[in-house]
Amino acid sequence: MTSGTGPSARTEAPPGRWSSGVRARLLVLVAAATIPVLGIAGANAWNEYENALSRASREAQVFVESAAGRQAASFDNLQELVESLAGRQDLLARDAASCDSALGEIHALFLQRYTNIWILNPAGYTVCSALTAPRDIAYTDLDYYRSVLAEDHFVLGGFMNGIISGRPVITGAAPMRNDSGTLIGIVGAALRLDILSNENRAFPASDEHGLWLLDRAGKVLALNQAPDSELPPPDILVAASLTGSATFSGQGRDGRGYAWSIAALEPNVRVLGSVATAEVEREARDRLVARAIELGLFLTACILAVIAGVELTVAWPLRRLASAVTGWAPGQAFTAPDTAFRPREVARLSDALSAASAAIAERESALRAALEQRDLLMADIHHRVKNNLQIVASLLNLQADRAREPGASAEFAMARERVQALATLHQHLYMRRNYEQADLRPFLDDLCRQLSETLGADRRNKVTIDIKVEDIALPSDQAISLALLMTEAVSNAMRHGFADGRRGTIRVSLRRDGEKAILEIADDGVGMAEPTANEGLGLFLIRGFAAHLGGELEMDTEQGTRIIVEFPIPQDQDEQRLEAA
Repeated sequence: MTSGTGPSARTEAPPGRWSSGVRARLLVLVAAATIPVLGIAGANAWNEYENALSRASREAQVFVESAAGRQAASFDNLQELVESLAGRQDLLARDAASCDSALGEIHALFLQRYTNIWILNPAGYTVCSALTAPRDIAYTDLDYYRSVLAEDHFVLGGFMNGIISGRPVITGAAPMRNDSGTLIGIVGAALRLDILSNENRAFPASDEHGLWLLDRAGKVLALNQAPDSELPPPDILVAASLTGSATFSGQGRDGRGYAWSIAALEPNVRVLGSVATAEVEREARDRLVARAIELGLFLTACILAVIAGVELTVAWPLRRLASAVTGWAPGQAFTAPDTAFRPREVARLSDALSAASAAIAERESALRAALEQRDLLMADIHHRVKNNLQIVASLLNLQADRAREPGASAEFAMARERVQALATLHQHLYMRRNYEQADLRPFLDDLCRQLSETLGADRRNKVTIDIKVEDIALPSDQAISLALLMTEAVSNAMRHGFADGRRGTIRVSLRRDGEKAILEIADDGVGMAEPTANEGLGLFLIRGFAAHLGGELEMDTEQGTRIIVEFPIPQDQDEQRLEAA
């Protein structure tokens, strides 16, 4: 670009401090007001939210520890009974009937707690039992028998139905050894599981949450009225039965949220409790929302403070400058207001406006006169061209009506349609006051409607035209080629693709693909033969118009006829002038 002595050649004001700019001031004020508030208040609100969510886990842990304390007494009593009997070696010195009687007397003292008490020999056969039991059956396949032999101390078996009593029980067993340490028997007692449930139900607080016993195989025993749907999924339940003490949360088998806590009663028995988290989560969300509202109100106050600062340091100088610009009239000298503490951008803008106002005033009147003259001339040209083309189209229409041969009438009609397409384009240029470029969407909508009315008049609306056009602008000479191409393609499809009263649809689409446009005209008519060297005038013209657009014609005649033309979209003329400069 050329240099001169105009506004672009003025000496810039010396730069001030980095914080004297409008953008810097706004950034500093906003950052100072919001960053520490967001960091501290947001972290505090989130910590409160997480603490509120963890309340269900803490409640489940306390609940399970309390229940474990209640159940531990029953298992301690079971262990104390079994281990005390394991020290009674004299029981094995008696005959079977006397041993049965002795165990029966002991069982009678705890009839409501234990279903049976017995002694097995090392081979697993019954030596004596409080209840009548067969002596010829070996119980070596029971879990407590194998555990006693492997661990050599008091053990608990899994939940099961008692072999003799038939009731749900859990078995406690301990080895019986003589003075030399040789295993001479195994003492066992079956604790009634319904006793554990009844003991837990004596505490009203237990009904608010779920409570179960788990054995080492993952079997569960409900200690209150909680449904099994509150349990964790089976795989998680099995993993929990192998842990000591843990607290976890997730979705239960009913799909609702729960917090679970597990505590070990014995090496093979766990207590599992559940607490529903829906209410806790709701309270936590409410608290988080409340904190967010408080934070929003505080930030609003901060923003108001920022606005007040911006008003004093930035907005007021800019407003005075804007008022001066608004009061400036073309042809007058612009006088910038003298505002203290104004940012350097405002000062530079005031100087630039003062320098440019004079040049603008000089050029404005000349440009306005030239533009008005050009607009009037262009409007008159396009109006006259449109009127002349309408006259030509009317003459061709009259000639087509008077032609005696069908072929001649069709040729006149085709010529009329081409002329009418050009008239429609000039009408759009004239009406929209855009003489260099045509907006294709309204123009092609109008052109297709016109073709549908003209060509479909004798078809009783059996053929419809479906048009989808994106907002694309083309130079007027390129728009002429596009209009004539569409006229030829739609006319050919209407006349040849839907002969003999066929129904169908002609689809016209024009879309942008980067710096190119893709025009597609397709119909579902009978189609046409493959193009040959002796192609008709219509197809010849379509190829010529496609080449003038800068594209190449693609045609598909397998199902109906489909014409595709991909052509470049020229850059806006203002952009071209800027690049050339």
